[in-house]
Amino acid sequence: MKTKLIKTIAIFISAVMLITTLSGFNIAFASSDNQITIAQQPQDDTVSVGDTAKFTVNAGGTNLTYQWQLSSNNGVSWEN
Repeated sequence: MKTKLIKTIAIFISAVMLITTLSGFNIAFASSDNQITIAQQPQDDTVSVGDTAKFTVNAGGTNLTYQWQLSSNNGVSWEN
């Protein structure tokens, strides 16, 4: 199977923290008043065009929200 990267995905935890991009990824985060812990990092996923890729993260903290975004231009712009 031939593969190529077609999208870059970023994870946001909480309303204002950019976590990192996915591609051999680890999550790190900026300082916050809310103590956030990452219990499980997302894992890489390779799928065929048209198939669904599934990414999950296990994080702990108070009132966390998650925002998954993707970029098709190496992080210049992002879409939900």
